[in-house]
Amino acid sequence: MTRIRKRIGRMRPFFYPQLQQVSIDPSGITDIAAATGIEIQNVTMRIQGAAGSVTISATPGIAAEFMIDGFEVTLIGQSDTNTVTLQDESSLTGSGFVLEDAINKTLGKGDTLKLILNLSEKKWYQSSPLVDN
Repeated sequence: MTRIRKRIGRMRPFFYPQLQQVSIDPSGITDIAAATGIEIQNVTMRIQGAAGSVTISATPGIAAEFMIDGFEVTLIGQSDTNTVTLQDESSLTGSGFVLEDAINKTLGKGDTLKLILNLSEKKWYQSSPLVDN
């Protein structure tokens, strides 16, 4: 029994250095450009188009190389004028977005979309229906 306790006492908590730059606090409003896509800085990202409505054309739409498998992000639209559209893989090969019913999703003010990362595929899967406010 003592041997088991010693081993457990030496166990270290998991640490993911790739997530050092990701905050659990909601972001301020982040302006999204079509060509650069979304840079994840928080688990909850408040987003809007940088200059009017934006359709993300970057491939991938969200870079996955600094993330961990199963990472989930919530995107919240901040403007009905400066909307952000995510294109499903069926519309833009390499976008990395696998969206419900293979339909592109547009986020306006208050619209919420949750995505979860499958790191082995480098794809972001929609994990809940778009909440359209």
